[in-house]
Amino acid sequence: MVRLSCTYFFILLTVLLSGQDCGGYCNNIAFAKNFEIVNPERILECNCTDNVALKLDTFFSVAVQEEDIISQKLILNQMENVLSFNRDNPTTSTNFSQYIFNTGLYNKHINNLDLAEKKYNEVVSNLKNSYKNDPQRAELLSLALQQLAEISTSRSNFQKSINHLEYSIDLEKKRVEGTSQRPVTYSMLSRIGVNYSMMGKGEEALRYFRLGTEPMKEAVSHLSPERIKSLAYIFIGYFNLELEETLKLKKNKESYELLNIISKIQQPNHPRNKAINLLKAKYFTNSNNQDSASYYYKLSKDSIFASENNTTEKLNYYTNYAIFCETFKSPEDALLSLDTAIFYGDHLLATSTKWSRNMIHAKSEKIRLLHQLGRSNEALNLISLFAKEINQRLSGAVIFEDHINHINEFYPIFEIGLNIIEKEFPEKIHLAFDIIECTKSLSLYKSSLLTQNSKNSNQDSLILKFKTLNALASQYLLNQARGDSTIETSNNLYDTHKMIAEIKGKLLEESPFPKPLSISDYQSNIDRNKTHILSFSGADHYYFLSIESNKTKLVKVENTELDSLLKKYITEISTFQNNLFQESSEKIGVLLNKVLSDTKKEIIFSGDGYLDLIPIESIIMPDGNFLLNKKCISYSPSAKIQHLFNTGLPSEKLKTAIFRPSFNDDVMPLEYAEKECAAILKLMNGELFENGAASKDLFLTESEQFDILHLATHAKSINDDPSKSYINFTDSKLYFNEIRSMILGTELVCLSACETNSGLNFNGEGVQSLARNFIASGAKSVVSSLWQISDQTTSEITISFYKYLSKGYSKAEALQKSKIDFLEHHPDDGMHPYYWAGLVLTGNSDAITSNNKWKYLLGGSVLIFFIGLTAFKQFTKISKKAS
Repeated sequence: MVRLSCTYFFILLTVLLSGQDCGGYCNNIAFAKNFEIVNPERILECNCTDNVALKLDTFFSVAVQEEDIISQKLILNQMENVLSFNRDNPTTSTNFSQYIFNTGLYNKHINNLDLAEKKYNEVVSNLKNSYKNDPQRAELLSLALQQLAEISTSRSNFQKSINHLEYSIDLEKKRVEGTSQRPVTYSMLSRIGVNYSMMGKGEEALRYFRLGTEPMKEAVSHLSPERIKSLAYIFIGYFNLELEETLKLKKNKESYELLNIISKIQQPNHPRNKAINLLKAKYFTNSNNQDSASYYYKLSKDSIFASENNTTEKLNYYTNYAIFCETFKSPEDALLSLDTAIFYGDHLLATSTKWSRNMIHAKSEKIRLLHQLGRSNEALNLISLFAKEINQRLSGAVIFEDHINHINEFYPIFEIGLNIIEKEFPEKIHLAFDIIECTKSLSLYKSSLLTQNSKNSNQDSLILKFKTLNALASQYLLNQARGDSTIETSNNLYDTHKMIAEIKGKLLEESPFPKPLSISDYQSNIDRNKTHILSFSGADHYYFLSIESNKTKLVKVENTELDSLLKKYITEISTFQNNLFQESSEKIGVLLNKVLSDTKKEIIFSGDGYLDLIPIESIIMPDGNFLLNKKCISYSPSAKIQHLFNTGLPSEKLKTAIFRPSFNDDVMPLEYAEKECAAILKLMNGELFENGAASKDLFLTESEQFDILHLATHAKSINDDPSKSYINFTDSKLYFNEIRSMILGTELVCLSACETNSGLNFNGEGVQSLARNFIASGAKSVVSSLWQISDQTTSEITISFYKYLSKGYSKAEALQKSKIDFLEHHPDDGMHPYYWAGLVLTGNSDAITSNNKWKYLLGGSVLIFFIGLTAFKQFTKISKKAS
């Protein structure tokens, strides 16, 4: 294959735009897609200007095969400049979709998966209603769906990946309808199997692997030997996936049949026989045939270790060999083999920052085996080291995306650790804290910490550059979300992110990353009237770690029905389904009673799984009352983030900015917003920006000057694409990523608008909401809404909230009292949590001003003391005179 260098690309491009004829030579190249030799001299004579899009697409395909990023970028620029795109014209609209698809591939190769995903979605949107009777469009649509599936799998969004692949399979079936052709779906079926396997659904995975390999098994029986030889290792790749799953499920008969088929078509001394030998070794281990298993393990080892640069294969070999040792030798030999696998995993980390599933699996197997052998203390030590590794990676200059991608693999490891602590080592509860915190919004913590460092930095010019670049990146991301981006936008965004990363590194050097937060450090910082509950959603149990200033407690709750109840309850309270919520709420209250009842007056709650989505104050406790009536509730993404925003006291006089935008006729007016803002203005030391003055530009430029930001407006959460979520201002919308570009030091942001705390919920990171981004930009606390709430309800609760704040109550207590007041004023319909429970407080829950009543009490006490002292002195003088 010819290397497609920049010079070579320009030769090809010159050919396309020249005025000579090559006799169809470059057309042959374009249709070949996978050519061995190119004759530049002959192409230089070419004068073809037809099929330019197809030829450029071919050259792009070569650049992709060669992993030549520079050429990919240049070709895409030329596709954009040379081709005249017209979405309404069938031919050029196909060219346009091909260009968008190639842009997706390019962004995937530069690790901009968010933009790659957007591009593939754009292709799907362009073609989904126009692919019929057009094979080229149908194929491109199917490829885009498969790319979307690959990205979803890499992010552990397995069900989403399956949905994309099933759509692609339907397209292929429709393509061959009414013909004698058989649909070509084996690859997609097998990839669905891979997703189910990663989800732990082995039987379902096996069903799809069988569907994928069925036509191949038929082909083996009737194709010619020459044809079989050419296809052998394509078939074997899919057979191996099925075989791997049958071995996991201990289906020895099916494993034997698959091995027979593979043995018939494999070629002697082929390099890919290494994987087959390893699978054969696993089969004979399952069959309790030690001699044969030992033979194939030796064959596999000899071929793997004949090469130097195959660390991943060595890691896999020792992870599998541990099973042989556990079966035929001793647990100690198995542990030794796993130690060797982990050694190779560490070697991989020395050359790459990314973790792999294989590396995590090796550690997970060792932890499982230690636990199984009753060596719980050793298992716990290994889990503790694993948690420390995650924290060490967090202190680097980059937020590692693979931590988010692999968080599902961490959960089983951590669940074992929490189970051991709860059952055997309650005195090691500090490890439970370290473990749970590893699953709590690490990237949000990193963003919040960086914002705080930026705010406190003395390098004004660096901070200005950082803010400017963030704003620029937000604009590029917004263009992408709107579909207005070009390849130039992608390149600019890539370069901008690189510059931002460099500045982040400098800011981290100036303010070194803090040491990992320990439970004792956190306890010394938490108010004695508060309980922070950290939750962990495991496969078998929920774990709840309650932290107070002088005690801690770990509680385990079975997950057999809790998740299904929570899922049902979310729908019942967020969509107002009459009084159906009561039964679910009461059952949840019984299950969580031992967690929620034995606490201080104020609960700080950090959810996980479905508990991230519900307001726990709406749960009906066994005594028949809402939890709201007993406890004041606030929420926090993690103890680390709570600790970060618990430092420092608000100033005596807090400045409040109130924004009340006006809207066009096509946007529903907020009837109660004017009254709401007027009331808050009287209660707080504030400044009102309304109508034209409530602009996005003014908010972005002036918000840093205020301590409290109140926004009475409309907002919208877009779950399919969080970057399109927005808050309305008079002149335009403030989008999701634009909020992250801000550097705030505000004490409180109150988002009096719908859906500001809703969005996609990611394991280990929580809900991707507008409120979350205000936390990332430095706001200490945010009041926001979980669903759509009426303007009247929001206004009533919000005014009451500020009334109690101005009297010196804590934010959490002020919101609790406001909700209780609402329930008292609306004893009938208002009792439904839909009306009052959707407004929640996240972050620092302390008071924003000192409590006046305590000032009066203290002042009165001092006055009484001095009056008493004066009277006593006077009495003493009189007594002395009398004597």
